[in-house]
Amino acid sequence: MPQEVVIWDNLTIIENLIYSARLQNMPADKTRSRTDYLIEALNLEKETHTLARNLSGGYKRRLNLALSIIHDPTLLFLDEPTPGIDAQSRRFLMDYIRDLSDSNNYAIVLTDHYLDEAEKLSDYVVIIDDGTVIAEGTVPQLKRMYGKGSLLNIELEEATPEPSISALQQELTKQFHKELTRSDHTLTCLTEDPVQSIQFALNAIRQTDVQAVNVSVKEPTLEDIFLLLTGKEIRE
Repeated sequence: MPQEVVIWDNLTIIENLIYSARLQNMPADKTRSRTDYLIEALNLEKETHTLARNLSGGYKRRLNLALSIIHDPTLLFLDEPTPGIDAQSRRFLMDYIRDLSDSNNYAIVLTDHYLDEAEKLSDYVVIIDDGTVIAEGTVPQLKRMYGKGSLLNIELEEATPEPSISALQQELTKQFHKELTRSDHTLTCLTEDPVQSIQFALNAIRQTDVQAVNVSVKEPTLEDIFLLLTGKEIRE
């Protein structure tokens, strides 16, 4: 399933599915049963006879997935399957893809920039940075290897001057060393002792006289692991 929607705009949903099945040389009886199944499973019934060009983004994405699996493949490649759709449609597609994976009938290779999506859908993750594999494993394995402890987030006022942020970073570095990263006005520290780290951070904030909007601790997500491994600077 490509990242860009690939459907026949001048055909209806059911015509798209039948045409795709014929391209796969599927028998007529299997075409009918498979088409009926996918229309129901992917919640396409209400627009079955609507031209594809008139469908909403969510319908187009669901039709795109249906066309990718009309022939019931054993290996499925998904390239960013949910961009540009509403939250309900995204959740529906994620749940359906998870069901496909759990059915044991499909081996799925997913490439995705939505790391929350990858975390929920993937049994095994490969993190690639600038064309190089830098980490791989199950999500729990990656968290154990690279996300040891908790993440302390310090969100500063947007008006905080750069010298003050630098002073706070310098003070925090005494405790957190290389585990300290920055994104705009948010500083993130990896810590194995959240209580002590919060106390240290609050003292550092007072000493440098900066205004913090929020200081919080959370368990690292796959996105956090990715940013810890690759850095937070914007790249072209």
